[in-house]
Amino acid sequence: MGLYLIATQSMWLDPQLWVSVFKAMFGLGFVIFVHELGHFLVAKMCGVKCEKFYVGFDVPIKIGPLKLPAALFRKQWGETEYGIGIIPLGGYVKMLGQDDNPANAEAEAERIRVTGDDGEPGELDPRSFPAKTVVQRMAIIAAGVTFNLIFAVVFATVAYRMGVSYTPCVVGQAIPGDPAWVHGLKPGERIVQIGKQGEPNEHLRFTQDLRAHMYLLNDNQDVDLLVESVDGKSRRWVTINPNSRVMERTSHRTIGISIPQSLVLVGPDSMPFETANKLVGNDGDRVTAVVVGGQRHEVSSNAQLMGLLSEYDDKDVELEVERKLDDSTNSGVNHETVNVTAPPQPWRRFGMIMELGPIVAIQQGSLAEEAGFKEGDRIVSYNDQPVGDPISLADRIANLAGQEIVFKVQREGSSGEVALRVTPGVPEVPPLLISGRVSLESIGVACELPAKVAKVIPNTPADRAEIEAGDQVVSVQFLAGDGDATIERLLRKSGDMDQPTKLDGKAYHWGWVFSSIQELPETVRIRVEMQKNNGQMAQHDLESIAWAGEFNQDDPTFNPNHNVQATLLTEVNTAASWGEALSLGA
Repeated sequence: MGLYLIATQSMWLDPQLWVSVFKAMFGLGFVIFVHELGHFLVAKMCGVKCEKFYVGFDVPIKIGPLKLPAALFRKQWGETEYGIGIIPLGGYVKMLGQDDNPANAEAEAERIRVTGDDGEPGELDPRSFPAKTVVQRMAIIAAGVTFNLIFAVVFATVAYRMGVSYTPCVVGQAIPGDPAWVHGLKPGERIVQIGKQGEPNEHLRFTQDLRAHMYLLNDNQDVDLLVESVDGKSRRWVTINPNSRVMERTSHRTIGISIPQSLVLVGPDSMPFETANKLVGNDGDRVTAVVVGGQRHEVSSNAQLMGLLSEYDDKDVELEVERKLDDSTNSGVNHETVNVTAPPQPWRRFGMIMELGPIVAIQQGSLAEEAGFKEGDRIVSYNDQPVGDPISLADRIANLAGQEIVFKVQREGSSGEVALRVTPGVPEVPPLLISGRVSLESIGVACELPAKVAKVIPNTPADRAEIEAGDQVVSVQFLAGDGDATIERLLRKSGDMDQPTKLDGKAYHWGWVFSSIQELPETVRIRVEMQKNNGQMAQHDLESIAWAGEFNQDDPTFNPNHNVQATLLTEVNTAASWGEALSLGA
């Protein structure tokens, strides 16, 4: 998952921006051309005189002494003038007796009257638009939209026959504590049917199908999902009740899965600034294998890649990538295989260790469920050791895989601590903090991560700000350091970073703050509003510092993804026949 804000140092000087602008203008112009062509052809069929057929508006423009031509192109062919207007944001067909300008309506009405022998205006010109029957006029008016629909189906059919790229309905990661995580959905699994009506479809789209379906659900309505295993050999039905925890940011209920990512890397060239830790690889590099300690592991999915990176988060990892070449020599070779190093990336922190909140969810069929963990339990120790920093707790528990651990929890209604024994397995996915929960994937529990300080590390920004244990972070604002206008603009465009944001524990939480600061430049600070132990409010500006075990050598403090960022996963849906293409396009 990445917050990465991809932009340019100077938006208006970016040639790609202008390419996009011209593409949009061309696309709009073509849609208008098709629309007006419908009016034009049907009008001609009905015998209406068409005086003009223009794409764009031929309006004379004068800028001071400079007078621009009204049309970029015009040609008289028969009774019709064809042209391209200087303003490429519209188009029109000028029929005899029809004028969209109300000021010209009266003059146009007089112009279409045929003058009689006595010199008085008589019948309507039979080739004028008003002279046609109601059915003919309705056909002319409806022809524009009808042509747009016909062309849309035709182009969509051709596109599907050639192949249409889309983001598949594949699980990127299940958000800890959310419904999909509770039901055990795994990275790489594919949703092939939404609801029990209809047939399975391996080409369901993440946004247009799954997310759109979420908008249509009523409050507390369940959704049935047919989930295909990673290897594609089995399918199972899962009934999930989406939650509304993050509706403030999404405007719809969610099942709690992230959008899937690919094996194609996003490199530093895509960034308008230096991030806290430089991205690994180049734009477009495709990872084929991970090499650690001389051992090569082939990867075929982003889930495999992230799992290996997490397993070796404190070591240098070599990524074997395919890199595209400029085939200017016509050698026929369009890529080369190179190795790039992904060094360990220490978390950037402020010196505050937060409390570990209660268990909010337990995975169905997990080791924790078998051991007797319950929602609401508070983990206070494991093997008689305090839980310490919640951020690194998952790593410490994972390091004990295969060994029995005695967890002690505080449970409502119990006079003392309850001891629970469990032997953790090897986690299949790295910990994910963007949900504001701490997940112990090796046993299957998710705990709340409240923005309440449990401990302050000496000689850190939080210590120098005199923040104390028990203080509560109420709101956070991200600040661009050194008056960097580019960073300020990007924070402003993010919509929720450049202003004080209240941490409600739902849409906005400490996990969001912590994850965001890892991906922003080192100069970015946060302004925190704190509620002190005595109830008073205080405000502090805090910088982040790299924390690579210098405060506690036994506490793993590395980013599990090594700052490797990938593009969204895309697949191509190619129809096997024109009939199938037509059904998809329609």
